Amino acid sequence: MTQYHDTHYMFFYRTLPDALRGVIFDELLAASKNGEGHAYMIGFWRATAKFVSGVGPFGTLPRELDLTRDDFNVSVLSPASGWTFLVITGPPVKGGLEALVAVAAFTDANPTQSLKYYTCEAPAMSGAPWMIGTWHADSSRGNLGVINDVSITGMIDFVCNHLGLQSSPAPRGNSLPDPRHDSENPFSKGPGTSKTFFDTSSSTTSGRGSVSIPKGSGPVTSSMTWGDSPFDIAEEAVQNLYRLRSAGKTAFVMSAKKASGLSKTVSSYVQFMWLEDGALIVELQADYSYWGLSIPSSAWANLEAAGLARPNGKELNFHLSIPAGVDPSERLNVLANVFNAFQTVMRPAKKIQQSSF
Repeated sequence: MTQYHDTHYMFFYRTLPDALRGVIFDELLAASKNGEGHAYMIGFWRATAKFVSGVGPFGTLPRELDLTRDDFNVSVLSPASGWTFLVITGPPVKGGLEALVAVAAFTDANPTQSLKYYTCEAPAMSGAPWMIGTWHADSSRGNLGVINDVSITGMIDFVCNHLGLQSSPAPRGNSLPDPRHDSENPFSKGPGTSKTFFDTSSSTTSGRGSVSIPKGSGPVTSSMTWGDSPFDIAEEAVQNLYRLRSAGKTAFVMSAKKASGLSKTVSSYVQFMWLEDGALIVELQADYSYWGLSIPSSAWANLEAAGLARPNGKELNFHLSIPAGVDPSERLNVLANVFNAFQTVMRPAKKIQQSSF
């Protein structure tokens, strides 16, 4: 599989449905209604691509992943009274199982709780039919069968029929594209168009000024173990950080009672602190002198690749600062890389211990 395929797959089947069900939903919906949904999509794509390609939060993406917001489209439809659809297209389908179009369907009265996410998926083998999948909140997939009309209109009709709605959508926001001309043959491996774009960490990239930090609500959750994927850990961590910030707390610690990455088993932690200006400080424990140990210099490259600076006279831990105005998807990407480095170097085990103040 190529990095393009892996990014395309993760974007449509993990990053996007998780974002739609997360704390950023209201902001994303408002932007989509104003015709700016594609600006969010490129942020999600970049975060996913940096994670997949391993270039780190400040690295340069490979050319085939180097896209712009013009490669994405988000349209807002009203197929029936009380219902809204977000219809999302991205870069062309080039391989099996990639998604041509995604539809997020929800009721206006209860958007996040009612949200259902559907994708029109290219066949795994040449000659096989295109399929419709529905992706649940726990990241599992349900197979809804074959789609005969492989188009945006066909996809909308399929979803309406599945929900028992009369299909007569009236679009708002961006006009509906028709991506089929780029995706008739999902097994063609022709080179994609290479484009340049602005770094989404800039406060001017979306044309809307600095991106605000999402509000969080509800209690802090603790469902992850140190054996889970760094992206999954980061998703839960960043939502907890938003909840704590909204509740007036500033510090959050995620600990491992047992980490076997050094010559002895030790405890270790990753900790976070919100500053008054909205910047987020991230620290990974560096001092293991209690056990007579230290992180060997041979492992520093893994930590530095995640953007962590070495300890110095002022900062005693490996550390980095995420500015307040970055896109939330970039913040998520940075944390995923930090957790990946922590798992690689320290090899933490069992349930994640959490504390906050």
